[in-house]
Amino acid sequence: MMLKPCGVITLLTDFGLNDPFVGIMKGVIYNINPQAKIVDLTHNIESYSIRQAALILLASYKYFSKGTIHVVVVDPGVGGKRKAIAIETTNYYFIGPDNGVLLPAAKDDGIVKIINLSNKTFFLNPVSYTFHGRDIFAPCAAYLSLGINIDTFGERLNIGDVEDLSLNIIDKYSDHIVAEVIHIDKFGNLVLNVRGEVLLNRVKFGDLVQLNVHGKEVSVKFVRTFSEVSKHSPCLYIDSFGLLELGVNMGNAREFFKLNIGDKICLRIKH
Repeated sequence: MMLKPCGVITLLTDFGLNDPFVGIMKGVIYNINPQAKIVDLTHNIESYSIRQAALILLASYKYFSKGTIHVVVVDPGVGGKRKAIAIETTNYYFIGPDNGVLLPAAKDDGIVKIINLSNKTFFLNPVSYTFHGRDIFAPCAAYLSLGINIDTFGERLNIGDVEDLSLNIIDKYSDHIVAEVIHIDKFGNLVLNVRGEVLLNRVKFGDLVQLNVHGKEVSVKFVRTFSEVSKHSPCLYIDSFGLLELGVNMGNAREFFKLNIGDKICLRIKH
């Protein structure tokens, strides 16, 4: 039985809000389905950061009603050979470019079918070379939200036909964990590609964890929350998505540690 769309469409892009791109996509959706409910997941993904967008989607998709359509437009390959795809999973739909950005979330929920968006009946005409968010993804999401069968949008693809993407989340303990910064939020907190449970059975809250950052040793306390360290002190904690995160109480960890997305640090338990 086909998954029934609930009318909610989320948008996740690297467009920012200084340009009209997001508003135009919403206009396209409302022109096709005035009853659609659009949620801005975020438009502040770092430019071209497919991996960051995939992480945010993976962390967020399941908090929406069954039948929500998640649209992602982080698309450095726009206008090239990459496909436009729609994925139906156990509980959701995902629409976006075939660059791997949809796969971690879609696989997490359980892929039912993948569709190559090739039926131009559902596109705006003409289709630009550089704004498929407006001309392909937004209209396809809008038509899908009206209950049109996903198979109508194009031919089915196998999982091997689409680009995959691994977030390389570390979920096993070792004495030395080489972690990578995979996201930085507005406050400068550094999200690491390590599940919090990796430390929970090895370290008590309040214990120190030794970090090697840019070749320098730094000790930070493993805590439940910021208030367990003094103001402007660093700490390591499990964030709301279950990943390890470095922060500074009332401060900015990005500036404190001088780290950016893609930088690596070494974690070692200090006994």
